[in-house]
Amino acid sequence: MRYRIQHTTRYNYGEKVGFAEHHLLLRPREDHHARLESFDLRIMPSSKIRWVRDMHENHIAVAQPEGQSKQLVIQMEAVVAMHQDNPFDFLLSPHATHFPFPYHPFEQHALLPYLTAAGRLPDPAVSSWLGQSPAKDWTGDTVDVLTRLNQRLHAGLGYSRRDEPGIQTPGETLSQGGGSCRDFSVLFIEAARALGLAARFVSGYLHTSADGPGRAEQSMHAWVEVYLPGAGWKGLDPTNGIFCTSDFIPVAVSADPEWVNPIQGGYVSAVKVENDLDATVQVTKLD
Repeated sequence: MRYRIQHTTRYNYGEKVGFAEHHLLLRPREDHHARLESFDLRIMPSSKIRWVRDMHENHIAVAQPEGQSKQLVIQMEAVVAMHQDNPFDFLLSPHATHFPFPYHPFEQHALLPYLTAAGRLPDPAVSSWLGQSPAKDWTGDTVDVLTRLNQRLHAGLGYSRRDEPGIQTPGETLSQGGGSCRDFSVLFIEAARALGLAARFVSGYLHTSADGPGRAEQSMHAWVEVYLPGAGWKGLDPTNGIFCTSDFIPVAVSADPEWVNPIQGGYVSAVKVENDLDATVQVTKLD
């Protein structure tokens, strides 16, 4: 499958402002499932750009817009070839086919950042929510347990697009009965970690169609990857209640969602300036 991604973000300001350095996580990741055929990044006003590869192998464009302007425009266009079609085409290590299972010591060491939340305690609301189901629901065939968790979040929560910045805590998502794709994903990660699974946050793009995933934000999407011995990182989307297919195009991964905001930066002005944001995303299947 080949996809064209077009992503434009416009910041409009009431007065001319200067700009701080911006960190942009917009370049799709490449691996044995994904190949980046073309990538074009344009910023107005003109900007000096350097590239950094972070600890998660994400590619970050560090941009310094020059001069002052009443508008900042960031345009990205890419063509990506995705080779994964069947999300269940994997084999687990024999010891991991039945859940719960232990990670091997070398895995446990490498996966520590994805097993615990940095700087905060687990949310007790999540343990309470898991405890509302019989214990047998969280044991058995590993894929069945993950499917059950994924679909219960999908079915039990209401989806709503949230344009305001920030992410709800898992407890807030449960108490409010829903949230955006990033809120669903953070809740899934917390629940997976409470069960002893290594999980990480994924930011990327989603191609939607009449017979594909129905919930998307018409902007960047968020989902989860869980580490399964023998299979590696496998993607699940609690917003749509499915395992991830080739329609999911990852851009950045992290143990903490705050680290992979797609556009990070600010403006410089001696006075407070009114501003607004307009973003459009289009993902088109070419084949």
